[in-house]
Amino acid sequence: MHVIASRSAHLSFVRSLGIGVSALALTSGVQGFAQTVTQPTAPTTNSQDGGISRSTDPVVSGAAAPDAQTGTPATGQDPVAAQTDAATGDEIVVTGIRASLANSQGIKRDADTVVDAITAEDIGALPDRSVTEALQRVPGVSISRFAAGNDSDHFSVEGSGIVIRGLNYVRSEFNGRDSFSVNGGRALNFQDVSPELLGSVEVYKNMTADQIEGGIAGTVVLNTRKPFDSKEPVVYVSADMNYGDFSKKGSPSISGLASKNFDTSIGRFGVLVGGSYSQLFSRADGLQVTNYQARFNGSQDINGDGVNETDTLAGLAPGQVAYAPVGAGVRTQEFNRERIGAAGALQFESNDKSLLATLQFVRSDARQTWGERTVETVSDGIDRATAPRPGTNYTFGDDGLFETGTISLDRGYVPAGGQQRGMVTQLSNRGVKTRAVTNDFGGNVKWQATEKLSFNFDGQYVKSTTKQTDLSVYGSTFSDVALDLTGNTPDISFLAPNGANSQAYFADPANSYYRAAMDHFEDNKGHEWAFKADATYDFGDDSFLKKAKVGARYADRDQTVRYSLYNWGVLSEVWDGSGPVTFADTNSNGYGLFSFDNVFRGDGPSGLGANYINGNPASSYDAITAQAQAVNAIWRNQKGANSGGWTPAGQRAGVVAGTSFLPSEVYTNSEETKAAYARLDFGTQGNDLFGGLKVSGNVGLRYIQTTDKANGFFTFPTRNQIIGSAASVATFCGQPAQTSPFCGLTSAQQQDVLTFSNGTAINQTTRNRFDHFLPSFNLKVGITPNLISRFAYSKAISRPGFEQLQSTTLIAPTSGLSVFQLEGGSRNSNPFLKPVEANQFDLTAEWYFAKVGSLTAAAFYKDLSNVIVANVAQTRSITNNGITQNVLFVAPQNADSHSNVKGFELAYQQTYDFLPGLLSGLGVQANYTFVDPSNIPQGRGAQATSPTTTIDVSRLPLEGLSRHTINGTLFYEKGPLSLRAAYNWRSRYLLTIRDEIAPFLPIYASAFGQLDGTILYSVNDNFKIGFQGVNLLDSTTKTESVINAEGLRAPRSYFKNDRRFSLTTRLKF
Repeated sequence: MHVIASRSAHLSFVRSLGIGVSALALTSGVQGFAQTVTQPTAPTTNSQDGGISRSTDPVVSGAAAPDAQTGTPATGQDPVAAQTDAATGDEIVVTGIRASLANSQGIKRDADTVVDAITAEDIGALPDRSVTEALQRVPGVSISRFAAGNDSDHFSVEGSGIVIRGLNYVRSEFNGRDSFSVNGGRALNFQDVSPELLGSVEVYKNMTADQIEGGIAGTVVLNTRKPFDSKEPVVYVSADMNYGDFSKKGSPSISGLASKNFDTSIGRFGVLVGGSYSQLFSRADGLQVTNYQARFNGSQDINGDGVNETDTLAGLAPGQVAYAPVGAGVRTQEFNRERIGAAGALQFESNDKSLLATLQFVRSDARQTWGERTVETVSDGIDRATAPRPGTNYTFGDDGLFETGTISLDRGYVPAGGQQRGMVTQLSNRGVKTRAVTNDFGGNVKWQATEKLSFNFDGQYVKSTTKQTDLSVYGSTFSDVALDLTGNTPDISFLAPNGANSQAYFADPANSYYRAAMDHFEDNKGHEWAFKADATYDFGDDSFLKKAKVGARYADRDQTVRYSLYNWGVLSEVWDGSGPVTFADTNSNGYGLFSFDNVFRGDGPSGLGANYINGNPASSYDAITAQAQAVNAIWRNQKGANSGGWTPAGQRAGVVAGTSFLPSEVYTNSEETKAAYARLDFGTQGNDLFGGLKVSGNVGLRYIQTTDKANGFFTFPTRNQIIGSAASVATFCGQPAQTSPFCGLTSAQQQDVLTFSNGTAINQTTRNRFDHFLPSFNLKVGITPNLISRFAYSKAISRPGFEQLQSTTLIAPTSGLSVFQLEGGSRNSNPFLKPVEANQFDLTAEWYFAKVGSLTAAAFYKDLSNVIVANVAQTRSITNNGITQNVLFVAPQNADSHSNVKGFELAYQQTYDFLPGLLSGLGVQANYTFVDPSNIPQGRGAQATSPTTTIDVSRLPLEGLSRHTINGTLFYEKGPLSLRAAYNWRSRYLLTIRDEIAPFLPIYASAFGQLDGTILYSVNDNFKIGFQGVNLLDSTTKTESVINAEGLRAPRSYFKNDRRFSLTTRLKF
């Protein structure tokens, strides 16, 4: 769509700045000062209601209200002709980036609550390569660069879950209907959605009564295209070639869409079909510092428990405490991501326009395979045992943090097949294959029964599945680590502990052995039926009351999660038999030397290489599990081992036939929701009320009843979880270098633990019902035709994620501690959790001074209650098999206190059409968000291996919350050329209060910024060719560990990933 507008208003705007008077203040007193705004027709959004709810006051909105059925101006004029008639002076044609920004600005301006949006003029024109990355450009939205919040070791190249205004209580919708992925949460995995098929993405930050409840942070609505979005036949084709400069692999992306309308004797029909395929190869490397421990020379109470600990680290003065790591790690991860998307729509409109029917289908099929190899110091079981290599010393900074040194360990003996010196160093080869599919079917009928009365009926069925195969094979060797942390990135060298040439030592298959294997499976499915009916009465334009709307919605969602425990087992070890099974003991066809070529773009260890089992374990699961079991057989039969062994998940005793899951690893949840609401819209006309201010808004009340049911198991530990496959306690504890804290118990205590640990699984079912009344009030005031202020209030809820509502408890010994402890884990679930509640307020000021020109500010405040606190610890006495044990239960709970999150957003965008010559193609889009949380409750303190280090988590911020987020985009469009450079930055944020690996410390993600860019050239009206780059500055993602009660942070991880480049073509017929 081309839009014609006046340049003279821009010139007036510039002159006003020159005389030193605030243009914003001037417009509030002089109506019509800024440019009269005419806007391109935005893509039709929110299929349930014929478009996002817009202001019905043409003076306040600054544009003719769109027709609810077609999205065209209400006057019925041709949009271009209407805009041309309104234009004066020089003509400016708005296309490409400008058209998308104008559409987004129109959505924000005309909305009945607080909304931001991204729109795409053409298929494939969403400004980023994934929905997640596109969303980070929206004010108040930030994304994570890690695969999961509590997994700080694994990077996400295209970003992962989003946070809105510092909170992760986010809902997602396809075309205004609820949608989800069965990964346990409430929202879609946005990185799984094909951006090529979307026409717009809207982020609601407050609520109206007719909107589906559940998103305190916000609701993200993904809108696909519909046939009636365009009156003319449309055919789009987009093709890209993607290349990652780190992975050094290319891959294709292609998408297409065809749409056509047909006029018949009974009305107009429309058909649309679209599809997309995208593949991306990428790589991420990591350098890591492992497990800082408090070190001293003498005897002192480190953790405040009244008991002195002893350490003998030379070079420290009496009473001096320093912090030194036990080693380091290097990891490289390669990804193969595929996204397959499909969308279709049928529409019918009667000749008298009283009936509009729409059928829609959206399919998202996301597949990812990744493989990882690591060299990393094993972090547990070596409390204050490491020391500087003989003849060397550590150096420390003024803050007591380790800076340089060569870390070693002298175990005082030579284990069978091992080394006296050096830390156990893990050589892992891990593979993961995941596939997530969501199919969404929706139907909608709008009926204008009379001039004033209309009805809306909507139905939906959504089905989602997720499957994952995860297999790791761990090798081990022994090494010292030379570490220098004084530069921008760690300088790491793994050294042969026996003084030999390091490169030759690690390349020798006789110096590395097969240690363990671990597999894990997920097979989840879920579906939802939802139905909605509304009735709207129109009071007419002359009435202060505009519309009254009532409606009801019913939804029934069921979900089954099959989630196996991470099934770890030993393959061979140094502590039994005549020694472990080395790689040299097996057929050389089954393993190979992996060289970490160009690791961390050459800033990692040079010459690093080690032996690993061949291939991606997940991709070759059957072959590699057989190979691993053969290794274990060698250990038992040829090396004389009497203990240990790994059984693949699917071969465990008692699994459900034909699956890899025990009955206790299968959980079901169901949820039924019933909602009813009433909404009243109002607005003034003319200048006879409120001193000439133009006022519009809505007030409403939503009632929602939620009924949850969860089925699961209460499971006790097995004997194997305590002493593995050892025949007796004596055999298990008699193994050389045995570090299990179980062996520190008395004989009577050991027997009680084994009696208690009989593997019993007890079925448990829980039910809950919640009722909520959710009022809302939205007020929009037009101070001048182009200066708007809003006030929005609503009460909102966010239900716990389905993974948090699972009715399952697994008792097992805690790993990584120096004292024996049974822990009642629940996979972070508690079926009695209540929804989080919030009273939320927004106040905005919005100045729209051009068709692509706005300066807006929004202040927000959310008062939160029932906040879900993870890792709340409570010790309970549990009896099983006649024996009572104290069990530490760690599960989420609702906090009793109130919390709040407040802050503000500033946003500015403008095209500089008024500048002379080539400069008139320039434009800027920028926004800044500040978030300030208060009284945020936190859960269990982190626990280090030993000595126990309790972190005061009440001093930590909310997970995922950056106080500062900045976006800046500079673009240029002139003639056929379109250029765009976009920079995103967010300040430091807490990634997790408890890392998932020992020593379980809180992890911060450091401040991070990334620059992306696009060049697009229009060869003619139908064909465009371009180039896009992501991560152009080769940014480094860093994390830090909190290592003591005072909150001291120390370096943990450094990640680098591809600079990604795409050659793109777009063809429109």
